[in-house]
Amino acid sequence: MLNLIKLEWIKNKSNMTFWILLLIYIGATYVILSTGSILMNASYEFTSNQEIQDFPQITIYEFPGIWHNMSYIGSFVRLLLAVIIIFNISNEVTFRTLRQNIIDGLSPARFLVSKLILITALATIATIALFLISLYFGFQYSENQTELIFSKLSFVGAYFIEIFGYLCFAMAASFWIKKSVMSVMFVLAYSIIFEPFFGWVFLDGEGLLIQLLPINALDNLIQSPINLLNPEEVQTYISMTELNYAVAWILAFIGISYLLLTKRDW
Repeated sequence: MLNLIKLEWIKNKSNMTFWILLLIYIGATYVILSTGSILMNASYEFTSNQEIQDFPQITIYEFPGIWHNMSYIGSFVRLLLAVIIIFNISNEVTFRTLRQNIIDGLSPARFLVSKLILITALATIATIALFLISLYFGFQYSENQTELIFSKLSFVGAYFIEIFGYLCFAMAASFWIKKSVMSVMFVLAYSIIFEPFFGWVFLDGEGLLIQLLPINALDNLIQSPINLLNPEEVQTYISMTELNYAVAWILAFIGISYLLLTKRDW
């Protein structure tokens, strides 16, 4: 295992594209999470008018709800992490380092494990970044700085699983398509066009089957913290059912990647 970690480190430590994309992701995460402060400041200014004192203030950064809010919002920029994985694997194919690794005695299974190590590292970095940024805004804006601060931290754990699963999806797409630009286009198009279109047109946008679609299974781990039509139905915990669906798809993505690695001539 240690040798595989060293192998991935050697491949990426001098890769400026890798580090630039990672910094862009962290910066984008901070920017998108900080948008709540704009809404909160606007809310405070709006409610300062004596005639509308009863207007509800936005409390997106209140503990412990901040963990749900930030985990949901933070997932909007996960494609940037997927691009890192796609470029990494596509470069392995293009520059034939994948073939050379196998020739040198690295089995397809161990090569796949090395990529899972990279995915785990990226998902961990993303989760730590989300946690620290959320903690910063929470202490800055929240009035509930009590023992309840970490009571909904399970949403951050779910965020790790969601990011890990999405990167596994990107990995499988990369092994299938090989070309970086085409892989990015496929992952983006499938996530925001193909699967939603299929779900709404053929599955009427509801029911068990639509929940079993891969991106939906990952997205349903952390659902929208706002439901204007049915506020009482807002998610309050991570469902084991949704977690099982997500884990099943993660295993499927890993299995697909392994089959592609073993069945194709690289």
